[in-house]
Amino acid sequence: MQAKKANGSYPKVKNLVLLPFWFLLLGDLCSCGNLTESSLSVSPEKNVTVTNISDLVKKAPTNSTVYLKGNVGSRAPFLGSGAYEVLDKTGSIWVVTKQTLPKTGDLVLIKGKVQYESIPLIFAAGGKDLGEVYVQESELLKKTPDVQKSPPVP
Repeated sequence: MQAKKANGSYPKVKNLVLLPFWFLLLGDLCSCGNLTESSLSVSPEKNVTVTNISDLVKKAPTNSTVYLKGNVGSRAPFLGSGAYEVLDKTGSIWVVTKQTLPKTGDLVLIKGKVQYESIPLIFAAGGKDLGEVYVQESELLKKTPDVQKSPPVP
């Protein structure tokens, strides 16, 4: 039960209770120079497991969902779609997309499905298969432009 002051009003207890909350909130916002580095981050990089391309080419099952991060190499525009090569420190793989192609050198984080295109060699002994693993892009989660190719800011 709250005691009345001499002038007939109640003390402002509610504001005193919220004071530590405001200090914590302002302290957290001011202390993190970059929100993506803070504990409040919703960055896709901190919430997914990125697959190395060399692991993907060797053993990823078809139609499995993977996350890839790397720089864009070659690009191949098609009518209504396109493909681009993603390179990481372990290898490279082609990504097929229906979206606008990222620029060469851009750093991308993508979500996609592993696909395999079989190319059987009819005339080869033993029925060899010269197939290719690629990724069908589901979503471009993050794209960072290549800063080396960006024009200088005056």
